[in-house]
Amino acid sequence: MENHNISGRNIIDGVHMQLNGLPVLFYGPEWLADRVRGFFHSSGGSEFASSEFYHTDDLTEFQSYANDGDTFAAIIFALESMPAGLEGALSHLTKEHKGPITVISDNDGIMMECRAHKVSSFLPMADLKPAFAINALQSAWDIYNLTLNNQRLQDVYQQAEQRFKDVANQFADWLWEVDKSLNIIFSASRRRTAQDAQPGTRLTSFFLPDERTRLEDDFALLAKDPRPFQDKEYWSQDPHEAKVCWSLSGVPVFNKAGELTGFRGVAKDVSKNKASIDQLYHLANNDSLTGLY
Repeated sequence: MENHNISGRNIIDGVHMQLNGLPVLFYGPEWLADRVRGFFHSSGGSEFASSEFYHTDDLTEFQSYANDGDTFAAIIFALESMPAGLEGALSHLTKEHKGPITVISDNDGIMMECRAHKVSSFLPMADLKPAFAINALQSAWDIYNLTLNNQRLQDVYQQAEQRFKDVANQFADWLWEVDKSLNIIFSASRRRTAQDAQPGTRLTSFFLPDERTRLEDDFALLAKDPRPFQDKEYWSQDPHEAKVCWSLSGVPVFNKAGELTGFRGVAKDVSKNKASIDQLYHLANNDSLTGLY
Protein backbone atom coordinates (compact mmCIF):
# COMPACT_ATOMS: atom_id res chain seq x y z
CA MET A 1 0.00 0.00 0.00
CA GLU A 2 1.31 3.44 -0.91
CA ASN A 3 1.05 6.43 1.40
CA HIS A 4 1.00 9.89 -0.12
CA ASN A 5 0.02 13.38 0.92
CA ILE A 6 -2.28 15.03 -1.59
CA SER A 7 -2.18 18.81 -1.57
CA GLY A 8 -2.71 21.81 -3.80
CA ARG A 9 -5.80 23.20 -5.48
CA ASN A 10 -6.39 22.25 -9.08
CA ILE A 11 -9.71 23.83 -9.83
CA ILE A 12 -10.37 27.33 -11.12
CA ASP A 13 -14.00 28.45 -11.22
CA GLY A 14 -15.36 28.85 -14.71
CA VAL A 15 -12.18 27.64 -16.46
CA HIS A 16 -11.75 24.33 -18.27
CA MET A 17 -9.47 22.22 -16.06
CA GLN A 18 -6.44 20.59 -17.62
CA LEU A 19 -6.00 16.86 -17.21
CA ASN A 20 -2.20 16.84 -17.18
CA GLY A 21 -0.73 16.79 -13.70
CA LEU A 22 -3.89 15.92 -11.77
CA PRO A 23 -3.57 12.80 -9.59
CA VAL A 24 -5.33 9.46 -10.10
CA LEU A 25 -7.03 7.64 -7.21
CA PHE A 26 -7.38 3.86 -7.47
CA TYR A 27 -9.28 1.46 -5.19
CA GLY A 28 -8.83 -2.26 -5.80
CA PRO A 29 -6.34 -5.14 -5.93
CA GLU A 30 -2.66 -4.31 -6.34
CA TRP A 31 -2.18 -6.47 -9.45
CA LEU A 32 -4.83 -4.49 -11.32
CA ALA A 33 -3.54 -1.16 -10.01
CA ASP A 34 -0.09 -2.01 -11.38
CA ARG A 35 -1.61 -2.93 -14.72
CA VAL A 36 -3.57 0.34 -15.03
CA ARG A 37 -0.52 2.33 -13.93
CA GLY A 38 1.40 0.64 -16.74
CA PHE A 39 -1.27 1.80 -19.21
CA PHE A 40 -0.57 5.40 -18.23
CA HIS A 41 3.04 5.11 -19.33
CA SER A 42 2.22 3.41 -22.61
CA SER A 43 2.21 5.39 -25.87
CA GLY A 44 -1.54 5.95 -25.65
CA GLY A 45 -1.59 7.16 -22.06
CA SER A 46 0.46 10.34 -22.36
CA GLU A 47 -2.19 12.56 -20.74
CA PHE A 48 -1.97 10.47 -17.57
CA ALA A 49 1.80 9.93 -17.71
CA SER A 50 2.54 12.81 -15.32
CA SER A 51 -0.29 11.96 -12.92
CA GLU A 52 0.60 10.78 -9.45
CA PHE A 53 -1.04 7.42 -8.76
CA TYR A 54 -2.61 6.78 -5.35
CA HIS A 55 -3.57 3.16 -4.74
CA THR A 56 -5.17 1.41 -1.79
CA ASP A 57 -7.40 -1.60 -1.21
CA ASP A 58 -8.71 -0.15 2.05
CA LEU A 59 -11.88 1.94 1.65
CA THR A 60 -11.22 4.03 4.78
CA GLU A 61 -7.77 4.95 3.50
CA PHE A 62 -9.25 5.59 0.07
CA GLN A 63 -11.71 8.09 1.54
CA SER A 64 -8.86 9.77 3.41
CA TYR A 65 -6.98 10.20 0.11
CA ALA A 66 -10.14 11.61 -1.49
CA ASN A 67 -10.67 14.11 1.33
CA ASP A 68 -7.04 15.27 1.20
CA GLY A 69 -7.15 15.89 -2.56
CA ASP A 70 -9.14 18.50 -4.41
CA THR A 71 -9.68 17.23 -7.96
CA PHE A 72 -8.57 13.94 -9.52
CA ALA A 73 -7.98 13.15 -13.18
CA ALA A 74 -9.63 9.78 -12.56
CA ILE A 75 -11.21 8.01 -9.60
CA ILE A 76 -11.17 4.28 -10.31
CA PHE A 77 -12.93 1.50 -8.43
CA ALA A 78 -11.92 -2.07 -9.37
CA LEU A 79 -14.69 -4.18 -7.85
CA GLU A 80 -15.26 -7.92 -7.67
CA SER A 81 -17.75 -7.46 -4.81
CA MET A 82 -19.47 -4.54 -3.06
CA PRO A 83 -17.40 -3.41 -0.03
CA ALA A 84 -19.23 -1.99 2.97
CA GLY A 85 -19.34 1.78 2.78
CA LEU A 86 -19.01 2.03 -1.00
CA GLU A 87 -22.40 3.70 -1.46
CA GLY A 88 -21.46 6.44 0.99
CA ALA A 89 -18.09 6.93 -0.71
CA LEU A 90 -19.72 7.25 -4.15
CA SER A 91 -22.29 9.75 -2.85
CA HIS A 92 -19.57 11.85 -1.20
CA LEU A 93 -17.34 11.88 -4.28
CA THR A 94 -20.24 12.88 -6.53
CA LYS A 95 -21.48 15.60 -4.18
CA GLU A 96 -18.02 17.12 -3.72
CA HIS A 97 -17.14 16.95 -7.45
CA LYS A 98 -13.86 15.18 -6.75
CA GLY A 99 -13.43 13.94 -10.31
CA PRO A 100 -14.79 11.48 -12.89
CA ILE A 101 -15.58 8.05 -11.46
CA THR A 102 -14.89 4.89 -13.45
CA VAL A 103 -15.76 1.38 -12.26
CA ILE A 104 -13.83 -1.68 -13.44
CA SER A 105 -15.98 -4.76 -12.96
CA ASP A 106 -17.57 -7.73 -14.67
CA ASN A 107 -20.38 -7.96 -12.13
CA ASP A 108 -23.74 -6.74 -13.49
CA GLY A 109 -25.16 -6.22 -10.00
CA ILE A 110 -22.24 -4.00 -8.98
CA MET A 111 -22.55 -1.93 -12.17
CA MET A 112 -26.28 -1.50 -11.63
CA GLU A 113 -25.70 -0.33 -8.06
CA CYS A 114 -23.03 2.13 -9.21
CA ARG A 115 -25.30 3.52 -11.93
CA ALA A 116 -27.81 4.34 -9.19
CA HIS A 117 -25.11 6.63 -7.77
CA LYS A 118 -24.64 8.46 -11.09
CA VAL A 119 -21.60 6.47 -12.25
CA SER A 120 -21.67 6.19 -16.05
CA SER A 121 -18.13 5.06 -16.96
CA PHE A 122 -17.41 1.31 -16.81
CA LEU A 123 -14.58 -0.94 -17.95
CA PRO A 124 -14.35 -4.76 -18.07
CA MET A 125 -11.98 -6.38 -15.59
CA ALA A 126 -11.27 -9.65 -17.41
CA ASP A 127 -10.46 -8.19 -20.81
CA LEU A 128 -9.01 -4.77 -20.01
CA LYS A 129 -7.08 -3.33 -22.95
CA PRO A 130 -4.67 -0.35 -22.67
CA ALA A 131 -5.98 1.77 -25.55
CA PHE A 132 -9.63 1.16 -24.63
CA ALA A 133 -9.00 1.93 -20.96
CA ILE A 134 -7.13 5.18 -21.70
CA ASN A 135 -9.79 6.37 -24.15
CA ALA A 136 -12.56 5.57 -21.66
CA LEU A 137 -10.80 7.46 -18.84
CA GLN A 138 -10.13 10.47 -21.06
CA SER A 139 -13.77 10.47 -22.19
CA ALA A 140 -14.92 10.26 -18.57
CA TRP A 141 -12.75 13.31 -17.78
CA ASP A 142 -14.20 15.29 -20.71
CA ILE A 143 -17.78 14.45 -19.71
CA TYR A 144 -17.06 15.32 -16.07
CA ASN A 145 -15.55 18.67 -17.07
CA LEU A 146 -18.46 19.56 -19.36
CA THR A 147 -21.01 18.57 -16.72
CA LEU A 148 -19.25 20.63 -14.07
CA ASN A 149 -19.00 23.70 -16.29
CA ASN A 150 -22.65 23.35 -17.34
CA GLN A 151 -23.62 23.24 -13.67
CA ARG A 152 -21.58 26.37 -12.98
CA LEU A 153 -23.23 28.17 -15.88
CA GLN A 154 -26.65 27.09 -14.61
CA ASP A 155 -25.78 28.38 -11.14
CA VAL A 156 -24.61 31.70 -12.59
CA TYR A 157 -27.81 31.95 -14.65
CA GLN A 158 -30.02 31.23 -11.64
CA GLN A 159 -28.16 33.79 -9.53
CA ALA A 160 -28.49 36.40 -12.27
CA GLU A 161 -32.18 35.62 -12.69
CA GLN A 162 -32.81 35.88 -8.95
CA ARG A 163 -30.81 39.13 -8.79
CA PHE A 164 -32.94 40.56 -11.58
CA LYS A 165 -36.17 39.51 -9.87
CA ASP A 166 -35.03 40.95 -6.54
CA VAL A 167 -34.24 44.30 -8.13
CA ALA A 168 -37.26 44.35 -10.45
CA ASN A 169 -39.63 43.54 -7.59
CA GLN A 170 -38.58 46.76 -5.90
CA PHE A 171 -39.85 48.78 -8.85
CA ALA A 172 -42.56 46.65 -10.41
CA ASP A 173 -45.64 44.67 -9.39
CA TRP A 174 -45.68 42.45 -12.46
CA LEU A 175 -42.93 41.07 -14.73
CA TRP A 176 -44.21 39.88 -18.09
CA GLU A 177 -43.14 38.65 -21.53
CA VAL A 178 -45.33 37.96 -24.56
CA ASP A 179 -44.85 36.69 -28.11
CA LYS A 180 -45.94 38.65 -31.20
CA SER A 181 -49.51 37.40 -30.77
CA LEU A 182 -49.57 38.66 -27.15
CA ASN A 183 -49.54 35.14 -25.72
CA ILE A 184 -47.82 35.17 -22.33
CA ILE A 185 -44.40 33.45 -22.25
CA PHE A 186 -43.39 34.48 -18.73
CA SER A 187 -45.26 36.12 -15.87
CA ALA A 188 -44.42 36.84 -12.23
CA SER A 189 -46.67 39.07 -10.14
CA ARG A 190 -47.03 40.17 -6.55
CA ARG A 191 -50.62 41.30 -7.19
CA ARG A 192 -53.61 38.96 -7.20
CA THR A 193 -54.96 40.69 -10.31
CA ALA A 194 -52.15 39.29 -12.44
CA GLN A 195 -51.28 36.10 -10.57
CA ASP A 196 -53.43 34.03 -12.95
CA ALA A 197 -51.44 35.24 -15.97
CA GLN A 198 -49.93 31.89 -16.87
CA PRO A 199 -47.85 31.04 -19.97
CA GLY A 200 -50.09 30.38 -22.96
CA THR A 201 -52.87 32.76 -21.94
CA ARG A 202 -53.49 36.04 -23.75
CA LEU A 203 -52.19 39.23 -22.15
CA THR A 204 -55.36 41.04 -23.18
CA SER A 205 -57.57 38.63 -21.22
CA PHE A 206 -56.52 40.30 -17.95
CA PHE A 207 -57.86 43.73 -18.94
CA LEU A 208 -61.34 45.20 -19.25
CA PRO A 209 -63.13 44.51 -22.56
CA ASP A 210 -62.93 48.15 -23.64
CA GLU A 211 -59.18 48.16 -22.97
CA ARG A 212 -58.38 45.00 -24.89
CA THR A 213 -58.89 46.57 -28.31
CA ARG A 214 -56.80 49.59 -27.34
CA LEU A 215 -54.02 47.35 -26.02
CA GLU A 216 -54.06 45.21 -29.19
CA ASP A 217 -53.93 48.34 -31.37
CA ASP A 218 -51.00 49.76 -29.39
CA PHE A 219 -48.99 46.54 -29.67
CA ALA A 220 -49.84 46.23 -33.37
CA LEU A 221 -48.23 49.65 -33.92
CA LEU A 222 -45.22 48.58 -31.86
CA ALA A 223 -44.89 45.42 -33.94
CA LYS A 224 -44.67 47.57 -37.10
CA ASP A 225 -42.14 49.92 -35.51
CA PRO A 226 -40.48 48.01 -32.61
CA ARG A 227 -39.19 50.32 -29.91
CA PRO A 228 -39.17 50.63 -26.11
CA PHE A 229 -42.28 52.11 -24.51
CA GLN A 230 -43.06 53.47 -21.06
CA ASP A 231 -46.01 54.12 -18.78
CA LYS A 232 -48.84 53.00 -21.05
CA GLU A 233 -51.92 52.71 -18.82
CA TYR A 234 -54.60 50.04 -19.15
CA TRP A 235 -57.44 49.15 -16.79
CA SER A 236 -58.30 45.71 -15.42
CA GLN A 237 -60.46 44.40 -12.60
CA ASP A 238 -59.55 42.54 -9.41
CA PRO A 239 -61.49 39.51 -8.05
CA HIS A 240 -63.70 41.92 -6.04
CA GLU A 241 -64.59 43.82 -9.24
CA ALA A 242 -62.62 46.88 -8.20
CA LYS A 243 -60.88 48.60 -11.11
CA VAL A 244 -57.09 48.39 -11.28
CA CYS A 245 -54.90 50.61 -13.43
CA TRP A 246 -51.71 49.06 -14.75
CA SER A 247 -48.83 51.16 -16.08
CA LEU A 248 -46.93 49.03 -18.62
CA SER A 249 -43.35 49.60 -19.79
CA GLY A 250 -41.39 47.29 -22.04
CA VAL A 251 -38.93 46.61 -24.84
CA PRO A 252 -39.10 44.58 -28.06
CA VAL A 253 -37.43 41.15 -28.14
CA PHE A 254 -35.54 39.96 -31.23
CA ASN A 255 -34.07 36.60 -32.25
CA LYS A 256 -30.53 36.09 -33.58
CA ALA A 257 -31.72 36.92 -37.10
CA GLY A 258 -32.96 40.30 -35.91
CA GLU A 259 -36.63 39.34 -36.25
CA LEU A 260 -39.16 40.53 -33.70
CA THR A 261 -40.38 37.67 -31.48
CA GLY A 262 -42.35 39.62 -28.87
CA PHE A 263 -42.06 42.05 -25.99
CA ARG A 264 -41.03 41.92 -22.35
CA GLY A 265 -41.30 44.40 -19.53
CA VAL A 266 -42.78 45.42 -16.22
CA ALA A 267 -46.10 46.71 -14.98
CA LYS A 268 -46.92 48.77 -11.92
CA ASP A 269 -50.27 49.09 -10.18
CA VAL A 270 -50.93 52.85 -10.21
CA SER A 271 -54.55 52.63 -9.07
CA LYS A 272 -53.89 54.56 -5.84
CA ASN A 273 -52.13 57.33 -7.74
CA LYS A 274 -55.05 57.55 -10.18
CA ALA A 275 -57.53 57.66 -7.28
CA SER A 276 -55.54 60.44 -5.61
CA ILE A 277 -55.49 62.49 -8.82
CA ASP A 278 -59.22 61.98 -9.30
CA GLN A 279 -59.84 63.06 -5.71
CA LEU A 280 -57.73 66.22 -6.11
CA TYR A 281 -59.56 67.04 -9.34
CA HIS A 282 -62.88 66.56 -7.58
CA LEU A 283 -61.91 68.81 -4.66
CA ALA A 284 -60.52 71.48 -6.97
CA ASN A 285 -63.66 71.64 -9.05
CA ASN A 286 -66.40 70.93 -6.53
CA ASP A 287 -68.04 73.18 -3.98
CA SER A 288 -67.89 71.23 -0.74
CA LEU A 289 -70.96 73.03 0.63
CA THR A 290 -73.32 72.75 -2.32
CA GLY A 291 -71.74 69.80 -4.14
CA LEU A 292 -71.93 71.83 -7.36
CA TYR A 293 -69.12 72.39 -9.89
